[in-house]
Amino acid sequence: MVCVPAYAVFLIISIIPSLSLLVRRYHDVGLSGYMLALLILVVSSCFVFIVYRVWQLSAEFYVAFPADPDTMLETGFMTEVVVMYLAQFLGFVNLVILALPGKQVE
Repeated sequence: MVCVPAYAVFLIISIIPSLSLLVRRYHDVGLSGYMLALLILVVSSCFVFIVYRVWQLSAEFYVAFPADPDTMLETGFMTEVVVMYLAQFLGFVNLVILALPGKQVE
């Protein structure tokens, strides 16, 4: 039970050094650090959109069909699935950028 708060403290302490290393890596491959900020903003927005839409659809579903809550997933979450795949694709793009070779040091 002690591990969860200790891990949370570690994440909070290490977020600034981690972001600085990511920005440095982006600069090494010739991209701006603002690209990383844009990527983080878009992926975060995708997840906020998905949570909002699922919450909204579930609230409308239970009002419309209170007797059968097990069929909520059958009502169609196509937009949410597409946004989820977009966020995963952008995460993959980030991994590809981080795997690119950096500038040659002379």
